[in-house]
Amino acid sequence: MATSVKRRQAWLLDPPSHRELAAVMAVGTFALVIAGIQPLLFGALVNEGRISAAGLGGAVTVEFLALASGVALASARLQPVHLRLRGLLAAMALIAANVMSMRHAAPLLYVDRGIAGFSAGVLLSIPSLLLARSRNPSKLGAVLMVLQGLVQVAFSALLPLTLMPAWGANGGFLALAGTSTLAAVFVLGVPNRLPAVADDQSDGEPAQKLPPAGALSLLGVVLVYAFVFGFFSYLGQIGTEAHLGSDLIGLVLAVTVAASIVGSLLTAAIAPKVSFFRVYGISVACNAALIVILFQLPGPIGFALCAVCFGVFWGLLMPYQLNFTAEVDPTRRATLLVPGAQALGASLGPLLCALSVTATDSRGALIVAGACLLGFLVIVMGLHARQRRLLSHPELFPST
Repeated sequence: MATSVKRRQAWLLDPPSHRELAAVMAVGTFALVIAGIQPLLFGALVNEGRISAAGLGGAVTVEFLALASGVALASARLQPVHLRLRGLLAAMALIAANVMSMRHAAPLLYVDRGIAGFSAGVLLSIPSLLLARSRNPSKLGAVLMVLQGLVQVAFSALLPLTLMPAWGANGGFLALAGTSTLAAVFVLGVPNRLPAVADDQSDGEPAQKLPPAGALSLLGVVLVYAFVFGFFSYLGQIGTEAHLGSDLIGLVLAVTVAASIVGSLLTAAIAPKVSFFRVYGISVACNAALIVILFQLPGPIGFALCAVCFGVFWGLLMPYQLNFTAEVDPTRRATLLVPGAQALGASLGPLLCALSVTATDSRGALIVAGACLLGFLVIVMGLHARQRRLLSHPELFPST
């Protein structure tokens, strides 16, 4: 009985069954396998001449921007009803896009990846809709990130040993078609409809409108994801410029991803007890120190330690974005859009960093990534100060 009461208290609505929650987590996991194998897969496309090296960044951007659009449309513009049918149609479109990617080169490949990104975004909106209705979304978000990370690491390790030696990039697309099929199966077990995310609009805003504070929190999410993916996309190149061997760099990058899973596990353990502001403050300070150290092009041990620490804070930072946006915007409308904001930041980060690197020096990417991190910190501090003033003097904020 106590367990049942505790489960009900953990949700803003009637709690989903264990089967429904497991299905939602599976859909969120299998919809995003591409994030772990994208460098491997798109690198194979370049080697096969199906896309140019210069066009690789554009293809990544197209897919992530389409993913952000899919999340935003399905989470914020569509009512949370008929989720099984919506998810099934999105999964079928994702399967088709991955199959068509096996047949095409640029420019049609850009269309295929755009469809794939949008469909994956619609699928990702399903866990986003459910997590926004949890009283502690960061804990469940951390669990989802752990599952996504484990599957992505497994596929990135196994594909070069199984399908890709014989099939090349098409082996990767075939695997993605398979995971999309699994998403289609699991989506049949998700809740078919959910209640409105906020019945009580105490701030006086129309139900469909995103409050300014919520929009600003999403900008913070975009900036921190731009930092993470801009930093990570050039980490290997910085290792090369530090005269580290390619085998060592590859191992360090793999361990960095694994470290992010450890960070997410840590978030799952501490999220109910430690505020996002404290975690963000520690993470920003430590990442700033890592940027300074890496700018000096350290040796193997220093490089590896910096990369692993970055991975842990990567996994620690990301799930807390759900609690951050939920506190700033009690309507939870900003929380619904977090996956879309993350995808937007992930696409913009590498592009912004690319503007500051040269053929022989990639450390400019660290400066751009650091600027994104600083912008994120400014937004977090401003919104946190606002929340404290709101709690102390609610009459100062008649409308948010």
